[in-house]
Amino acid sequence: MNDRMPRSFLQYCGTSKSRCGYCKNARGMRINTGGGEGDDVDDSSIQDGALTTRIDVDDYMSLLDRGWRRSGTYLYKPKNDETCCPQYTIRLDVSKFILSRSQKRVLRQMNEFLESDKKPRCGVKEECDTTKLAKQEKKLSEKDEKPIKAKDSDRPVLKKKEIRMKKFEEKCRAKNLDIEEIKKKRAEKEEARRRTIESYDMGNPKEWKHKLEINIVGLKDPEFKNRFMESFELFKKYQEAIHGDTDNTISGFKQFLCSSPLNNPERISYELGPYHMQFLLDGKLLAVSVIDILPRCLSAKYMFYNPDYAFLSMGTYTALKEIEFNRKLFAENTEMRYYYMGYYIHSCPKMRYKAKFRPSDLLCDNSFLWVDFETCKSYLDQSEAQNGHAIFAPTAPKARPADISKIYVIHGTEVWKLQHLFRENVELQFDVDFVYDIQMVKSFDNPKRLSALLILEFIGTLQICVPMFDVGTILDNYGLFGVFIEITVIELANCYFQRDAVAHPCPLVTNCYRKSKAIRRGIYVFLTQLAAAYLSYFIARCFWRLGIHPIHEELLNQSTCTSDLTVAITTGCIIEGAATFVARAFEKFVDQKYEGDTIICSIANCAFSGLLCAIGINYTGMYANPIVAWACTFNCLGVSHVGHLLVYWLSPLIAWYFGELVYGSEDVLDDDEDVVETKKDE
Repeated sequence: MNDRMPRSFLQYCGTSKSRCGYCKNARGMRINTGGGEGDDVDDSSIQDGALTTRIDVDDYMSLLDRGWRRSGTYLYKPKNDETCCPQYTIRLDVSKFILSRSQKRVLRQMNEFLESDKKPRCGVKEECDTTKLAKQEKKLSEKDEKPIKAKDSDRPVLKKKEIRMKKFEEKCRAKNLDIEEIKKKRAEKEEARRRTIESYDMGNPKEWKHKLEINIVGLKDPEFKNRFMESFELFKKYQEAIHGDTDNTISGFKQFLCSSPLNNPERISYELGPYHMQFLLDGKLLAVSVIDILPRCLSAKYMFYNPDYAFLSMGTYTALKEIEFNRKLFAENTEMRYYYMGYYIHSCPKMRYKAKFRPSDLLCDNSFLWVDFETCKSYLDQSEAQNGHAIFAPTAPKARPADISKIYVIHGTEVWKLQHLFRENVELQFDVDFVYDIQMVKSFDNPKRLSALLILEFIGTLQICVPMFDVGTILDNYGLFGVFIEITVIELANCYFQRDAVAHPCPLVTNCYRKSKAIRRGIYVFLTQLAAAYLSYFIARCFWRLGIHPIHEELLNQSTCTSDLTVAITTGCIIEGAATFVARAFEKFVDQKYEGDTIICSIANCAFSGLLCAIGINYTGMYANPIVAWACTFNCLGVSHVGHLLVYWLSPLIAWYFGELVYGSEDVLDDDEDVVETKKDE
């Protein structure tokens, strides 16, 4: 295929239903069954989902503007016309943001607390018991609403502000003054003395009792790793105290808030991608905001804080600080205009606070146009849908579908253009709306062909084994440093070219031990490795015939080979096993130190392999890979078959097994039932 491949890959997971975390299915009971509290009802939260291991920030930005969000590597979009609590993407234009009185109070109270340890008498109430709210809402809906007749004496009560304005206008008329001109001058004065978020940032004066620091750290930064466990403990405490969630694990925390499929190109002072905004009070974590910096916005994902400091209205305060940071990015790049606050849920009082950040817009999920909140609110208040769903731009046409000639999909093991797949597979079932939303890559079905896997394994094993026949020549002519350079270069080439091949029996054996359903596939791959290793000698001889080096002619004339094992079998076992284990340890160390940087990790691991080989080549040959030892030294003089088995097979296998116990394992094989041979219809 000549067309440029897309940068993002997604796998559609279909529509899922779950218990609603906002109304706890209470609205679902009323909407779907019209019943009471004891009635059974299916899970009422309905959404589409997709998985991704790689997505470009521009593509994810486009998904946000079509109602999608992400949780780790999982993308989701509520089906607002079906779900119990419709959710609408909400954003704020930070260049026009105006602080409300309550938001000013939150900033002022935080400064007072930092300065004198003064706790506010009343804060902005942010967290509430959604279960109680749902029950109250249900009780109100079940009551018969009786119309109340208005008395003749009933008149609308004016607010104090309206009364003052009425008196002001009467005075102006009495003095023949231009009311509009005076209002304009007053507005200009008000604008001149209006305070911004930045004006509340007092730094950290030495005389203040508390010190508040705000650090913005990436997922690869040392500060993030240093405070990881502290962040998890804070998250756990928050979930238990605020949401009553006691099922919190480190793996769940990592998946939810510490994993990201976004790439990180640098376009402003910060790389685009995921960050944690850490709020440190006197050196300890007070709160953490999880954000994504994207091409045209800062997207708020989640926030958790120490419940002991709920009196500081941390939800509002952290949001204001995120807006302040967004404004700094906007000052550098005018495209960074918007602050995305996630979803606005009109039916959930707990989530309505987002509308207090003004001026904000909601996304119409029919036309994908942004509509100002006040207009949207009127549609939501007047909605006649059972779940309260509303279309904010009813006169606007529905969003145009994507051009399917530009959409690629994965089908089988091949990449197709969607329009071509239509022609070849007319019976194919998929979610058209999802394809129109993503305008990228969708995986309908991705069976892994065993034949393709074995071909890759054969080529990869040849690639590893063939160059190893020249190591002895390099040692004789250039010494240990030459061996170090050659092994490092060979390993680097393998990293780049080997790709999907395992080319190592140890992970095969341990995988089959853990996954009994993968044994058949493991046997096929292992036999392929043995065959490739055996043939590698004959391919090496073909290379020697080119006569590139004088020693090659001598190698061609040799009828026997000598084993590289120059020490006792027991010592050889210890050396090969230790090298295998140490290599695993170093790989784990580098992976943790330079997490996510595959280039640095590859170079470091390859150089370390070269170093190990140079150190041990005069003792055992230092293969640390049974399949290479099988290719180069099996049947050579100086070691029996049993000795070869012990030194080059059993010892590395045991070391590899213990390495996986200590440093973790990864799957290199799929289960046998996942092996599907597909054949495209002619």
